[in-house]
Amino acid sequence: MAKALLTHKTIEALKPLPGHRSELFDSKVTGLSVRVTENGTKSYCFNYTYRRKRRRLSLGRVESITLAAAREKTRKLRRDLESAGVDPGAEKSAQRSLLGAPTIQRLADEYIERHLPSKKRQRDDLRNIRRVVLPAWGSYLTHDVGRSDVTALLDSIHGNTQANRIRALLSKMFNVGIKYGLVEHNPVFGTDRRKETPRDRVLTEDEIRQAWVQLESRADSWSLGLQLLLLTGQRPGEVFRKMRWHDIQLEERAWVWTIPREDTKNQ
Repeated sequence: MAKALLTHKTIEALKPLPGHRSELFDSKVTGLSVRVTENGTKSYCFNYTYRRKRRRLSLGRVESITLAAAREKTRKLRRDLESAGVDPGAEKSAQRSLLGAPTIQRLADEYIERHLPSKKRQRDDLRNIRRVVLPAWGSYLTHDVGRSDVTALLDSIHGNTQANRIRALLSKMFNVGIKYGLVEHNPVFGTDRRKETPRDRVLTEDEIRQAWVQLESRADSWSLGLQLLLLTGQRPGEVFRKMRWHDIQLEERAWVWTIPREDTKNQ
């Protein structure tokens, strides 16, 4: 996090960086920063934490508000936050939403309506939107979300695999938003995927024998399903949720299970 004493000279010297937004924090007033977009637009921002989430509130462009006024506004917002415990950005987001400025909630609604009907694994996306994305960003305006917000959200997620899934979901959501005019750029672009640890643990032959004996002694539906997993090497969801009697035929004294094309991961 770059920090310096903000002056008119230092603000004027800030230059846009190709491909992403940059930000310089004020060393005099905690939470105040100047944000520079890719096209060179400079704005004062109040940065704060609310309910353990990092948030940002735009105070106005540098040409429309003085540095002294931005500092005073930041001090007042911080006092109100600490005394009343109310999100200082919630009211502004609600007002701008009523005026038609798209929020992340609206982006999520568009993604669910336009993209999910034709997408597999809908349940995973819906769960991640409702449990991760909306609680963190629901009231945010789409154009207020930047690369640093994406990185902060991914850093808060436990497990690199889950973080990568959320990253992929966010990228798809913003691409849908670009297509339908809800957002101008994808802030996920330029962020890094987390390194995932390969899952290479396999059962030994002795472990398979012991598991088979235990499962055979129980003879319930779950045990039979687990035995099928051992025999076929299929995913649990394909055995427990998608396996149907009409997909199984007896051919030359052997049971053959034909998995329909629409149920396979790679089509």
